[in-house]
Amino acid sequence: MNDDAAKEVTEGQAITETTEQTQEKVPLRPTRTAMKAESTYSLPCSSPEVLSKILKAYVIASRQGTEAVKYSDVAAVAGLGPSTVSANNSFLADSGFIVSERYGYYKPSTETIEFAKHAPWDEVGAKRFIRRQIDETWFGQTVRQQFQMFPTLTRSQQIRALGTKSSPPEADASKVGFLFDFLAYFEYVVSDDEGNYTLHRDESSETAEATHLADAMIADVVKGESPSDVVDKFLGRQPEQIRSDVSVPQVHININIMPSTTDEELDSLVKKAKFVLDTLRRDTT
Repeated sequence: MNDDAAKEVTEGQAITETTEQTQEKVPLRPTRTAMKAESTYSLPCSSPEVLSKILKAYVIASRQGTEAVKYSDVAAVAGLGPSTVSANNSFLADSGFIVSERYGYYKPSTETIEFAKHAPWDEVGAKRFIRRQIDETWFGQTVRQQFQMFPTLTRSQQIRALGTKSSPPEADASKVGFLFDFLAYFEYVVSDDEGNYTLHRDESSETAEATHLADAMIADVVKGESPSDVVDKFLGRQPEQIRSDVSVPQVHININIMPSTTDEELDSLVKKAKFVLDTLRRDTT
């Protein structure tokens, strides 16, 4: 082999080695299958008890929603790790429980504020404000659609429906369970003794108003007011005018039965009305 040929072989080997070294140093781009999969919708990362604590802390930290706060402010109030609050922000924001003011800063929604205000005095009753917000979410709609098809559903059936809708990767499958637990905790769905769930029906506005009126009347009687005066007051009439005409007051209690009125709500109204009438009879005898 002459000198020119040997030189060409040497140069060829050098080029080959350089090319192989270059290929080893260039990182491969990740394929689409290698990229991290994500759920169609944001899902909770914590139990409903923790989420409830975060919602209340948002209201406190934001001074009843007057100031936007970041997750570390909320974590300090709730006594939770900042990462726990941060991990749930996407779910809470996408669901409308908190509202983004600017990057990283949030305010609680109106329903969240009302929930936190009422919770110290009536935790169960306060949950109705969260249920109102759930009505506006994709998971609330999914659950309602399921109950349009079936009168009762098991936990696994509802989790399957929520999982189908959100399409989480396998690593996030447990988050769908957290989501259902959130619905059950705030009584959007309620369980019977056999573990079957039905959709919670909140009071209609008419029923709620009637219940509030009956409660107020009973409270006034307990305070010592005359039952006849209480009835007259709520009927918008002056007691002295009534008594000048008749010796025994006439009381009319109207109860509007709506299609959405449950048996439990009706039974409660009847008992309260009976209590007022019985007290009135004792007062006038």
